[in-house]
Amino acid sequence: MSGDREILFLIRQFCDEGNLQKTLHMLEQETGFFFDMKYFEELLMTGNWHLAESYLSGFTRIDSNLFSMKMYFEIRKQKFFEALEKHDSAMALDILSKDMKVFAPSNEMLYKEMASLLTMDDFRNHQSLSAYGDSISSRRRLVDQIKLLMEANPQFQRKLEFPELEKSRLRRLISQGLNWQHSQRAHHRAEPQINTFFSDHNCSGQLKEQIPLPFQVMSIPILPFVGNGPPSILPESRIPGIAVNLGNQNNLDATLEGIKDSCNASRIGSRTSPDKMVLDIKVPEDLPKTVERCIDMHHSPTSMDFHPYKDTLLLVLKTIWLLIRTLNGQIDAHSGAVNDLAFSSPYEQLLVITCGEDKFIQFLFSTSTNGEIKAWLFDNTGPSVVFDAPGHSCVRMAYSADGKRLFSCGTNKDGDSYMVEWNDTEGYLTRIYHELGKSSAGIVQFSISRNRFLVAGDGHLIKFWEVDNVKLLAVVDANGGLPANPYVCFNKEGTLLAVSADDNKIKILANDVGSQMLQSSAFCSVDSTGYFSKSSQKEKNRTDVLMLELNKFLNTREYSSITQVSHCQSVSLPSEVKTNMICRLVYTNTGNGILALSAEGVHLYWKWPGNQYKNHLVTTNHAPQLWQPRSGLMMINDLNDDPLQLVTPCFALSKNDSYILSTSGKTVSLFNMVTFEKIRSCLLSPSAATCIAFYPSDYNIVAIGMDDSTILICNVREFEFMHRLSGHLKRISGLAFSNTLKVLISSSVDAQIILWDVIMWEKKKSISLQICVGWWMPSATSEAKVQFHRNQKHFLSVHETQLAIFDAINMECLVQWTNGDFRARILHGTFSCDGKLVYAVMINGIVMILSSSDLIPRVQIDPSVYLPPNIGSLVYPVVVAAHPHKPSQIALGLTQSIDETAADLKRVINSCCVLFLNNTKKKNSYCKDLLFLIRQFCDEEKLQKTAHMLEQETGCFFDMNYFEELVMTGNWSEAEKYLSGFTGVEDNKYSMKMYFEIRKQKFFETLDKHDVTMALDILLKDLKVFAASNEELYKEMTLLLTMDDFRTHHSLSSYGNVISARRQMMDEIKLIIEANPLLNIKIEFPRIENSRLRRLINQSLNWQHIKCAYPQPEPRIESLFSDHKCSGESNEQNPLPSEVMSPLSGKSVGCPSESRISTGSINLRNQNNLAMTLEGVKDSGNVFQISSRMSLDKMVSHTPMQGQELKLSLLDEIPRTVERCMDMSSSPTCLDFHPAKQTLLLVGSSIGDVEMWDITSEVKLFRNAFMIWKREAISVLFLTDLDKDPHMSVNRALWSPDGSIFGVAYSKHIVQLYSYHAITNYTEKKLEIDAHLGGVNDLAFSSPYDQLLVITCGEDKFIQVWDSESGSKQYTLEGHDAPVYSICPHVKEDIHVLFSTSTNGEIRVWLFENMGPKVVYDTPGSSCMRMAYSADGRRLFSCGTNKDGDSFLVEWNDTEGYVTRTYHGLGKAATGIVQFSTSRNQFLVAGDEHLIKVWDMDDAQILTVVDADGDLPATPYICFNKEGTLLAAFADENKIKILANAIGRQLLQTSNGGSFDSTRYLSESFQKLGIRPTSTSAGVRTQDKSILMEEKMKPQVPLELNKVFNSQKCSKILQVSSCQSLRLPFEVKTSKICRLIYTNAGNGIFALAADGIHLPWRWSANQCNNFGKATTDHAPQLFKPRNGYLMMNELADDNLKLISPCFALSKNDSYLLSASGKMVSLFNTMTFKRMRSFLTPPPAATCMAFYPPDNNILSIGMDDSTILIYNIRLKEVISRLTGHLKRITGLAFSDTLKILVSSAVDAQIILWDSTKWEKVYSISLQIPIGWLPSETSETNVQFHQDQKHFLAVHETQLAIYEATNLKSVNQWMIGDFCARILCATFSCDNQLVYAVMRDGIVMILKASDLGPRLEIDPSVYLPPNVSSRVQPIVVAAHPQKPNQFALGLSDGGVVIVEPSKSQGQWILSPPVDNGFAAK
Repeated sequence: MSGDREILFLIRQFCDEGNLQKTLHMLEQETGFFFDMKYFEELLMTGNWHLAESYLSGFTRIDSNLFSMKMYFEIRKQKFFEALEKHDSAMALDILSKDMKVFAPSNEMLYKEMASLLTMDDFRNHQSLSAYGDSISSRRRLVDQIKLLMEANPQFQRKLEFPELEKSRLRRLISQGLNWQHSQRAHHRAEPQINTFFSDHNCSGQLKEQIPLPFQVMSIPILPFVGNGPPSILPESRIPGIAVNLGNQNNLDATLEGIKDSCNASRIGSRTSPDKMVLDIKVPEDLPKTVERCIDMHHSPTSMDFHPYKDTLLLVLKTIWLLIRTLNGQIDAHSGAVNDLAFSSPYEQLLVITCGEDKFIQFLFSTSTNGEIKAWLFDNTGPSVVFDAPGHSCVRMAYSADGKRLFSCGTNKDGDSYMVEWNDTEGYLTRIYHELGKSSAGIVQFSISRNRFLVAGDGHLIKFWEVDNVKLLAVVDANGGLPANPYVCFNKEGTLLAVSADDNKIKILANDVGSQMLQSSAFCSVDSTGYFSKSSQKEKNRTDVLMLELNKFLNTREYSSITQVSHCQSVSLPSEVKTNMICRLVYTNTGNGILALSAEGVHLYWKWPGNQYKNHLVTTNHAPQLWQPRSGLMMINDLNDDPLQLVTPCFALSKNDSYILSTSGKTVSLFNMVTFEKIRSCLLSPSAATCIAFYPSDYNIVAIGMDDSTILICNVREFEFMHRLSGHLKRISGLAFSNTLKVLISSSVDAQIILWDVIMWEKKKSISLQICVGWWMPSATSEAKVQFHRNQKHFLSVHETQLAIFDAINMECLVQWTNGDFRARILHGTFSCDGKLVYAVMINGIVMILSSSDLIPRVQIDPSVYLPPNIGSLVYPVVVAAHPHKPSQIALGLTQSIDETAADLKRVINSCCVLFLNNTKKKNSYCKDLLFLIRQFCDEEKLQKTAHMLEQETGCFFDMNYFEELVMTGNWSEAEKYLSGFTGVEDNKYSMKMYFEIRKQKFFETLDKHDVTMALDILLKDLKVFAASNEELYKEMTLLLTMDDFRTHHSLSSYGNVISARRQMMDEIKLIIEANPLLNIKIEFPRIENSRLRRLINQSLNWQHIKCAYPQPEPRIESLFSDHKCSGESNEQNPLPSEVMSPLSGKSVGCPSESRISTGSINLRNQNNLAMTLEGVKDSGNVFQISSRMSLDKMVSHTPMQGQELKLSLLDEIPRTVERCMDMSSSPTCLDFHPAKQTLLLVGSSIGDVEMWDITSEVKLFRNAFMIWKREAISVLFLTDLDKDPHMSVNRALWSPDGSIFGVAYSKHIVQLYSYHAITNYTEKKLEIDAHLGGVNDLAFSSPYDQLLVITCGEDKFIQVWDSESGSKQYTLEGHDAPVYSICPHVKEDIHVLFSTSTNGEIRVWLFENMGPKVVYDTPGSSCMRMAYSADGRRLFSCGTNKDGDSFLVEWNDTEGYVTRTYHGLGKAATGIVQFSTSRNQFLVAGDEHLIKVWDMDDAQILTVVDADGDLPATPYICFNKEGTLLAAFADENKIKILANAIGRQLLQTSNGGSFDSTRYLSESFQKLGIRPTSTSAGVRTQDKSILMEEKMKPQVPLELNKVFNSQKCSKILQVSSCQSLRLPFEVKTSKICRLIYTNAGNGIFALAADGIHLPWRWSANQCNNFGKATTDHAPQLFKPRNGYLMMNELADDNLKLISPCFALSKNDSYLLSASGKMVSLFNTMTFKRMRSFLTPPPAATCMAFYPPDNNILSIGMDDSTILIYNIRLKEVISRLTGHLKRITGLAFSDTLKILVSSAVDAQIILWDSTKWEKVYSISLQIPIGWLPSETSETNVQFHQDQKHFLAVHETQLAIYEATNLKSVNQWMIGDFCARILCATFSCDNQLVYAVMRDGIVMILKASDLGPRLEIDPSVYLPPNVSSRVQPIVVAAHPQKPNQFALGLSDGGVVIVEPSKSQGQWILSPPVDNGFAAK
């Protein structure tokens, strides 16, 4: 699985904004990038154990660590206890035996104790469980405990915090990407056509340059804005008609609704992706085409007309009237509708002419609906002319402005539209205009501009023609959102065009003149807001005509995305209980119910039941039930004696919906929400409670506001009062807690708000609301209420005069809305669940919806919309509540009339106590394109579960392959669950048929299993729903239960088996899906280019860069979470300017190509890198390192910061170019350059190795693995510790000041010193010091009295000072309270001082003459840091990181001990301690955030950053050489990179640093031995002859010969006690063992003797050998099957000495392929039966190997030098490979590289392509001079476990090659050994090489350098009674035990050898001296 962590965060934010909760939690679970603690807590508190464990398993497993095990244990323990509490013994036993069993081995006593609880009546009787309490409180304790475990669990580090993202960040990035696409087009269109996100937009032109994107990125499609109000990215889109208009929510509202419900796919596509302006000719500038205004109507506009003189005065008709209103009154014009009207003055008298449905014309040209046109004269009642409209269309007619030309436009019944010009005298057509649609849904409307333009609304577009040209002139979409046939109307001058739009809007388009007119017009305006407010209160005489002044219209842009009143739906909740008004109202936290409290103290609880196909959340689609328990109890508060008007009822619901605390003026009562039982109550007299709030951290604690102005803090468990808070003057009316800020906000009738500290329960701040002056008069009911925003940092204040949002920290008002002229007071207000909206109810019944970002009203809802028509005006909402999960749903609690005489009215009112409204049009509106792109992203990243959940939750795409897989595997529940996301059982006949077929198949399969109980259950539950539609079929299926075999039924005789039945059913379902209109448009996935989402994101980064004020050539892009700003710019997030593309001017903005940002974008280039990345997110505890690695691409090597211009000379001095990259044998831990030899580098590693490298030639000069030099001088404590944990790493390796000594500090106790002789490059051991208890953290050298001292510090909190010659202890410095982390000696004014730092952030300064510290002070941020002086010793610096990940780099005043400068630019979330280095007296460098950051010592601002070509760890270790010309840095994959400046490059090229070339010296040494120098030859592809390449030799300083070969110096085992061996028993007499192999399971050995007999030994599992692995402790058995067979090969007639027996074992140990000079045989290893024989010689097989991808394919080497590729199943030769000259002796496959390596007696190695079976490379081994080959001189090959290197074994040498180019990596020649090599093999961990010599000695070599480390004499492993002539022939290594090997002997025996138990592993000697035997 691949992925990018930052993109995952963006997708998760998108899902959260779109309420795709299931998808986002599946994404979290499948990737493990973020752990949603709130969601997990909800699962635990609701007892959803299965989902909780499933979610947790995405982040950690039971056996991951102790913290994880504890978490799982606590969850399952709680589940077990709750089962006991319910007395469900069966369930408890099941939990104990299945879930808890896994913990039994770790604590068997506890498991038995839990089992004993099953026998108790009440488990609380157990002494340790007496305080268990109830399930709710115990769940709360469980959650608290798990939170602590997660904070301590390393697998949850960095996964519990969600980054701060701006809203809709993903959409913003995509909008920027679209802008980038448009900017790169050579021919900009003013209104570009962007139809889809799936391909780049091209403006119907060509790209400026066809340049590929800088990265092969994956793009992110944009989802439409979810929520109310315009999205924040609106200013981003300069493209007015973007495919899915990101700035307009209303255009997007239909998207998902269309996806989910509509069958008209083409219509959906055109509406969501409308065409934009496409111009092929120059568009006249005076054509109105730019949207300047967008007006919201109260109802749908049907007609409009501009004033003839006031060009900005528009008359709008909103409904078709029967009455025509004039200034003089009303005219009863027609019987039926009036279709049109006109004015005329034939006799200087203004006449009104109308036409209507009654077919009469009241006083011209007239058209009828049947397409007839008549012309009338006023003085003649009959028509003058009669003729037909084109196509018999229903048309309108109009004259041009000069009255000379007549035009008409209309549509006929077939949808064909016509616009024509007439000869108005003769009545015939003179011109027909083209390009009108042929399938119009309504009558096309048109308008004329002066005498020049015609315009018509058609196909959701506005089309323009010139009156003299029939061809289409232009098309405008007016930013989309137009109906199919929009009404259009020009003003008289043609400067403005009014167009009707969707969602009751009118859009005004203007040309340049029109735009100026709108800006400068001084006509009188009408305040539409006030008008709406007044008109909405009038129940009668409501006018339907609005006259609006366009240029003065208020908030037209603010209302651009408002949901109109007509989009509401409401339902009244049923009630059988007579109550008065609802005083308090709340949703349950799960969202499936509503709780109300009436004035009489009665609680009403409605619940929505759930079923299989519909969720149980509150919905308007069906009514709930007024829930009551079986006991019939009701929750009723005690009332006091005061009148009800003076009572303030209040309640609070617990977070788990289990308890409610309520009062109605008397006692405070605690009710159980399940049983309605009153648990306890408390009388608070004389004062009464007025508001209640639960304390979030502990639901046993509540805050209770009182009517005496105090606040009580109470423990409800015992009703114990803890605190009383005083500060208000009047009754408390509002309380709200913030768990984040640990504060309580209170409000009261005195309009005062107070902030309280909930830790100390003290008052912190208070403010008074600023009340409107003049009309507000306070009263006893003038309450002020408060509610916290979801961010817990801001709160809403609701007063009857105003709404305000405050910052809770400083109590500062952020935004405010006062009702002002609205006059109606505010009764109540609340946030929506997403915090984006505020709902407010007014005293006149109007519901206001405001945007929370600015508190600007967006819509008002009249009471007539949601109240029944017969409800009186005295009924209005009193309280409002917002749904906890649906942001567009609210509930209203109503009052009722007090008129007791209206009986029928009361009946209606009692059924309308509570109702709510739901915005049906905003059902999770998303952009379909973006859903597809996210789905593609999930598919590419192998997030299959998330992809299918997204499909199911949105219904965007039906994955037929996935559904078919579910059906064919019988996963019925998942199949139905997936299908339910697209269609329900009762949606249509096709859906019902699909569900029926699935359930019928499930029913039949259950009958087939004879499981009658299950079949009956399916019949009653699943199939019952179909009984109503076909009762006979249901009865017939019931009869099948009585049959023994349902196939005996006449209609089921051909049923067949399960597989065929499922296939047949699936074929039928496919046909149904293709016919189902709900599914057939969703089964095809669009064609999208690979990684489209990332491509769009990359384009957005390019867009951000070109908008920078000071764009840098190599930008640094740190994150996707915020817009990129090049250095020198303000950090403010300014909106992108609208003129970025200059589309109207037609000028192209000068911006770089897409590849301009070469390395600054997110690294989305390499899919393989991403796979590793996300795997790291899931498994690694070090999440920050992973996240930063995948969110940053390769960073540039110089990025100017803070706008400063860098001096080139300064930058040139910084080593920035990677000149060397050296591979270490293990992970390096520390570095240090030699003080004199500038290219000599000392390296310490994580496995305890110390290496010295000449970086000029990249040659390893010295390597020493850790070992104890003198065990007798080492403490017993250390030896014991080492035996328990032999792992040892190097903490510090450091040169002495003169470079003659270097010291190595290890992770346990030890410091070792080496002497280095520079002239001869010779290194020898000097001192070994047992320095500290625990690890040695640092070491340093100092010479206080002309005596070189070694200073060490360690975990034991001590600093020790040692003599470097004798090793004697000189001083012990004590005083630190924590382990000492680092030391820094210094000489100042001839005084030797020592700085030391500890892990707790303490710095101490010591004098050698004084045992106590001179100065003690703290590090910045209490960080763990290292200190260093500048080269001149005058300036002290330190760098480190604290526990919170904050890093600091500072300069100190080393005399006074204070910080003089803090350097900026280090990260704040480091995963390790940031390391640093100083260069001369000028530069500081630190490794941070996968980068090398550089500062000038005199400037606190960062100078530059270097990424060293990427692949740096999170906090790389770095080190300058003395001159600052070279910089060494750690890199990934055990590499060290060397960076250089110009001088450093010269140094590396000329090797002036005093280093030497060991390669040449080796060559000279070999010549002294009479051996030709070894050269590595790289073969030429597909050529037969090898081309040998000579190595270039460089001048070399000679070394003594005995320093080169450490084979003479390696350890020897001569005593039997040093190792243990076992000779395997055998009853069969055989000759020598020729081939030997362990089974892959490690429990047996196969041997092949020269006489063709196979000997298989097996170890059986027993008490002493639990797993049955091969061991020397117990002898195995020589395995024989019961049939007594022996596996024997057929032997050739030749001499046995000339035969080359060979075999190969299959991977599963089941088959053995073998040959002994004759046919090849295949044996079954269990029965010893010969399965097959093939390949009759000649030629004979000499070696063989199974092909890893397919064990039916073999490679077989033959004695005629060919290699056969053979398919044993097909019995055919696939290929015959030729290239060798003699007998093939070795074959090895690499499945990773898809290659085969072969070797032969000719000492040649050939590399073959295993896919094409072609030769690739070849080399010849370089054999020493004087060696005479023979027919038995075999060369064998074996691959390393990395599959990239292989071992070549020849009797003269061992060598390791790189398989890709056959380059020799390491080599060992036998040298002075007289005995030659017989056989060799890797150990199973590939750390060692076991080699058998001809004299019987076994050599053990280190694989990393092929240096011999150990010799084992034959006398050690052979029994004493064995003849001296017996020697080992072949060696095999155990597949799981790296220290065990087996030897095949010349007498037919086999011996197992391994180290003694006391050692546990081979004690290897380090490579003596310089160890140049390798390479």
